[in-house]
Amino acid sequence: MTQTTWRGYHVKAVRVQLDQHFSSGTVTNFSTAYHDTDNDLIFRGSESQNSSQEGELSNYVSELSYTASPDGYPMPSRSETHRMMPDGSKIPSAIIEVKESSRYTPLPEEFTLAQFGLAEPALDAPVPIVPAVPTLPAPRQHSIWVFVVAGTLYWRWRRPRQSPTPTRSSV
Repeated sequence: MTQTTWRGYHVKAVRVQLDQHFSSGTVTNFSTAYHDTDNDLIFRGSESQNSSQEGELSNYVSELSYTASPDGYPMPSRSETHRMMPDGSKIPSAIIEVKESSRYTPLPEEFTLAQFGLAEPALDAPVPIVPAVPTLPAPRQHSIWVFVVAGTLYWRWRRPRQSPTPTRSSV
């Protein structure tokens, strides 16, 4: 996903590659979708490069136009799709005029996770508290022995040394 400008709009561009496998071979299609970063990432349009099984390439450009609803939300008003020819001309493939539209806002009880096979969250469940400061792990058993050995070595080093007693040797 990249940030760019497309047809005068600041957009995020999403590039997709679709590989279709047929018995006669693989067909690869590329498409780039443009989402307007200044308007809630609404879909502004797309550019695609399609190839047929015979290897013929065709390029398409789609663009959506919007009008503001009474509450300021962008509503689609027109959709145009054109096939781009090698000489730079474009042939209209589809032009759709939206005469009337409304914004649908579902009620909270209309949407449930169970519709999608997921469990509903328990509303009375306590929220786990994560400590702000990480806790230290419990000391391991071998660390006690490290302290015992270190203490013994320190004690032997600091203890006053006794001079060795002479031994008798028999001649």
